[in-house]
Amino acid sequence: SYINKLGLHLYLNDNTTLSFFTNQNYFDGLTDVDTDVDYPDDPLRNLRQVLISDQTNHSQQYNFDYKLLFGKEGQSLELEVDHNIFESEEEANFDLSGAYPIPDYTDFVDTDRTQTTVNLDYVYPTDSLSKLEVGLQTRLFETDTDYRSTGLSYNAEGALVPTPSTAFLYDMDVHSAYATYGRNTGKWSYQVGLRVEHVEVRADTNQVRAFTDRYTELYPSGFLTYTPSEENQFQLSVSRRVDRPGLSQVNPIREFATPLISSFGNPALLPQFTFSYELNYTRRFELGSLT
Repeated sequence: SYINKLGLHLYLNDNTTLSFFTNQNYFDGLTDVDTDVDYPDDPLRNLRQVLISDQTNHSQQYNFDYKLLFGKEGQSLELEVDHNIFESEEEANFDLSGAYPIPDYTDFVDTDRTQTTVNLDYVYPTDSLSKLEVGLQTRLFETDTDYRSTGLSYNAEGALVPTPSTAFLYDMDVHSAYATYGRNTGKWSYQVGLRVEHVEVRADTNQVRAFTDRYTELYPSGFLTYTPSEENQFQLSVSRRVDRPGLSQVNPIREFATPLISSFGNPALLPQFTFSYELNYTRRFELGSLT
């Protein structure tokens, strides 16, 4: 694995800053996995699989940031654009022995993935004790995975046929806006916020639309902190969160395979929404703290 980094930071004047950096990661790896399934009472059913996977990938990150400070202390405007490119090629050779009904085979998986995130944030101190923050964000995610195999698979009728090729395209666009307001009055401080998100998801398998999802949700949050002394602090927080399925969970192309288990994703997985309630007490000591 090789990582190259390059960055540039420009101070145009006392209030304006421009920065740019790029990370380039090159990886070439070989994985060897030996899996045995033994049946002590019936050795003729024993299975052995030797997997040798050769994978190369190239990860690229390009980041641009612009920050403007205003005359009022703490007031600022910041624009950040982050673009990531991932290209991967995998050749996985499966050497099978024992009671396998199929011969040795090779899988080929090519992945192209891009992700772009744009953030625009504005901070405005309303007075010396409080602050207002507002922002916009756009996240554009696309992955294109092509799968080919020399192996055999069972069809719906239970017959062994050549494993079909699969082209999987997954897009997710997330557009959001947020606002938070916080105030600190000494022993008491609080922060309230609201984020609104509009999400569109599209999944195509072999150029056929396999799944579509579109939704708009609100995510409120609130934090209340009471600090009666330097040693003691109480905090209460409430927030609504979203947990979206990861790429490996929605990708219908084989993630891994053993003699008895193969892992595939489900493109129709939906996000999970939760409300989180937390009550914390923190006690500070001379050598640390306990929460």
